[in-house]
Amino acid sequence: MTHADLDECLVADRVRTTPGESLLPVPITRPGISGARRWPTIPLRTAIATFILAGAGYGGVLSWGAYRSWNRDNPIERLPMTTVAKVDLSTVLTASGRVESSHNTVISCELERLEVRTQGGRSMTSGGASTILSLVEEGTEVKKGDVLCRLDSSEYEELVRTQEIKSEQALAAMKQARLNFEVAEISVREFQEGLLRQTLQSLEGAIILNRSDLERAIDRFRWTEQMLEKGYAAVAQKTNAQQVLDQCRFDLEISQIELNNFRTFGSPKTLMELKSEVEKRRFEVIANTQRVSRNAERLAYYRKMVDFCTIRAPHDGFLIYAIDPHRRGAPPIEPGTTVRQSQQLFFLPDLANMEVQVYLHESVAGRVREGMRARARIEGLANRTIEGHVVSVAPLPTSAGNWISDEVKFFVGVVKLDSVPKGIRPGMSAEVEFDVDRRFDVLAVPPEAVAVERGHNVCYIAGIDGLKRMPVTLGRSNRDLLEVTRGLAEGDQVVLNPGKIDTLDELVENPELEDEYLEHTAADFAPSAASPASVE
Repeated sequence: MTHADLDECLVADRVRTTPGESLLPVPITRPGISGARRWPTIPLRTAIATFILAGAGYGGVLSWGAYRSWNRDNPIERLPMTTVAKVDLSTVLTASGRVESSHNTVISCELERLEVRTQGGRSMTSGGASTILSLVEEGTEVKKGDVLCRLDSSEYEELVRTQEIKSEQALAAMKQARLNFEVAEISVREFQEGLLRQTLQSLEGAIILNRSDLERAIDRFRWTEQMLEKGYAAVAQKTNAQQVLDQCRFDLEISQIELNNFRTFGSPKTLMELKSEVEKRRFEVIANTQRVSRNAERLAYYRKMVDFCTIRAPHDGFLIYAIDPHRRGAPPIEPGTTVRQSQQLFFLPDLANMEVQVYLHESVAGRVREGMRARARIEGLANRTIEGHVVSVAPLPTSAGNWISDEVKFFVGVVKLDSVPKGIRPGMSAEVEFDVDRRFDVLAVPPEAVAVERGHNVCYIAGIDGLKRMPVTLGRSNRDLLEVTRGLAEGDQVVLNPGKIDTLDELVENPELEDEYLEHTAADFAPSAASPASVE
């Protein structure tokens, strides 16, 4: 037997596959060639006939050419088949998503509505909006501190100039208040150390003078009385002397009362008035100091508004315009556009930390759990697959704001990418696969090997004398393989696409017995109600 003759009768055996491989017949290889192990199989009746003919002395008569011609006439050998084998079967859930950054900085318009009142009562305002003068093109990779956008700052610059004038006026008023305070303190010291002593000495001196005048008036009155007794003075002189004496006594009493009143009331009152003036001036200094501080803060804040008109990158990143696709009539981000207070202008994602936001249909969201492994295929990177893991699944569904549908409910899941390839950008479309279940060493066949007849799943097994129709029970599945829990054995050869073969019934061994067998055993091979459905 030559190698060419053996090529026609060798059938490749199916070896164990990995998830995702198709269970199709392996191409025939010649004996001795390295590669997967191939065991040639020859139909049993061919081997027996050859052995008998050889034993009867016809070995030299029957040639390999006659065998090859007979073997080609066997219709079963021409059917597409696959081998039942044990594999590690993974059930994969597939969902669409979009690439985003884990650290996405939102840059908004920080301008605010301001109002300044001038000294003349006129009011100046800024409406918290401005106009874009220039900006960096979308998609530019920027560095920290780079200018992203410039806004019109003329209104805020005018507010700054007006506020500078008010700040200078407040500073002048504070200086004047401090001078008044110092004058008040000096007045207190002047009264305590000078005026008080001067006033006391003046009042005490007046008392001494009044006492002296009183003593002279008494002497004068006595002398007048003596002269009147001797006849040297008139009665009118005595009367005048009496009046002078009474006046001196009155003046002395008045001066004593003035001294007492000054000590009791005048001095404390004057001192309290002077100290009150000191406190008044002190509070004026405090008030004007606070006014200066507030005006300085307001001036710094207005200058900050001017600085906000120049928008800079807070860190390195990839610039994206913040345009809401779901908002109708949203103005574009371009020169000449008016932006308002708190309006989002740019997104600055960190390209070193990327994730995929996956929209999970509500029917399968419960099967995805935190920590589950996943694979993301990025369409913008030539369908490159990147490993990742689930970090969160939203507890509530959302229908608004997703880019798939506004009516169907989806749960948003976040898949953290283990590595970030060069060229990945936020917004790229991705398809994520989750390994929701994994089974080891299970029998599996391609979906093409299973047919549905009379409401039951069946496979056609190749035998020595023909095909055998066998009902099967299916378990889990993925897009490439179906698990077979009952009905098949490892190594069985099953026909592919039996529904497309017109002569299939003619090749079934004892079709009448097969039909009766199928009727009685189909119920035993019915799939369990607990068998999970396949997930594509």
